[in-house]
Amino acid sequence: MNRIIHTTRGAVLLLACLLAIALQPISSYASDLADIADYYGLRPPVDATPRTMSLARTIEESPTGIWIQDDSEVINGAKQVNEYRIAAEPDDQGNILIEIKTTIYNISLPTVMWTTTKTIYCDGVEVASIPENREEAGKGESISQGTSFRLSKGGVHHITSIEIPFRGGTQTKAGWDFYVYVPYVITPSFTEGGSINPDKPTYAKPGSSFACTITPDAGYRTEQVLIDGTPYGPISSFTFNNVDDDHCVSATFTKVWTVVFLDRDGVELDRVVVDDGADAAPPAIPDIEGYASCGWDQDLTQIHSDMVVQPVYEPVITVRVPTTVACTLLPSGEVVANDSYAIENRSSIPVRTSSIEVLQQAPNTAVELLDGESVAWSTEDGGPGFSIDANASKNLTWNVAPFDAELNAELIAAAAQSPQELCLVSFTFKAE
Repeated sequence: MNRIIHTTRGAVLLLACLLAIALQPISSYASDLADIADYYGLRPPVDATPRTMSLARTIEESPTGIWIQDDSEVINGAKQVNEYRIAAEPDDQGNILIEIKTTIYNISLPTVMWTTTKTIYCDGVEVASIPENREEAGKGESISQGTSFRLSKGGVHHITSIEIPFRGGTQTKAGWDFYVYVPYVITPSFTEGGSINPDKPTYAKPGSSFACTITPDAGYRTEQVLIDGTPYGPISSFTFNNVDDDHCVSATFTKVWTVVFLDRDGVELDRVVVDDGADAAPPAIPDIEGYASCGWDQDLTQIHSDMVVQPVYEPVITVRVPTTVACTLLPSGEVVANDSYAIENRSSIPVRTSSIEVLQQAPNTAVELLDGESVAWSTEDGGPGFSIDANASKNLTWNVAPFDAELNAELIAAAAQSPQELCLVSFTFKAE
């Protein structure tokens, strides 16, 4: 406690002081009356030890944001009050502002004044100081000294001070020696793409339960949640039970995209959520009779946007073409061909010839293929080709021009003995 000094000299006052000293019981701390006696040289200084202000408190009895009186004392017409205040809420880093203050109320003395400077300690570590102050207070007035510092941890903290006297070297042992009961702090931190509720450092009472919820924003997912540095995976909530320490909750969020897979008719097959830049794993492409799947209509690697994709199909073209056409080569060179030549389209789509190519042809021959009355193709001029409906057949007619009997005598003679190939034709079809 700061030394209280009465500055008016006089025999009556001196006797009052001596009488007060005589009546004051010896205690574990130096009283203001002893300081007054020292100041006037009436007695040697008493080597007293600092007292401990140990008024037990709990968080419920010590709410934040208001001044809490830890101890007070009235000595010979003056009252000293020691108070502290815990900030209403932690700062953004989870640190807690603690303010301490000593006030001396002059009840009946002519004058009171400060007589020491102070170095303030929290749990034995220097945190603040109060320099020399020569402020004085008359009767009915008060003077205060205070300072503040920050704590990074909740719990019970021991506030003490060391005093250095001034104003003539009087020895004052009074100062701070009490306990501050600081709530525990739950500190959240999170990356872009989501939040933690509560989203800023928040007090938690000892023994209480404290719940946090972790929520990703739309288009993000929770990648990892750390509770006091320990990974818990992508959890959506966590509750601290029987809180007895500070805690930290941190969450990381990852940008994601949605890829929707549709079938050829627009019916949804599947949808997957993919991390930004990752590949999308597609479902199996449905089989469609008469078609072969060719993958999806968009690239599914390194996704950077929402996507809707559909499978790509190519029709399976199957056309049955007779391998041979029976015909008769007469000695005169005339060729008699079968009137009917059926090509069968077994595909589920209409097809058309994309090319008709002669692979082999006997010398001095001319062959044409008739589609009804029209020439679909000939070895002389080619032609427009022909089309066939899905799952249908086309009846065509081959027409072979008469041979020159003299120029083809060997072929005619050979044909009389065994079948001969006059012309070998290859057909290629495509979707109509």
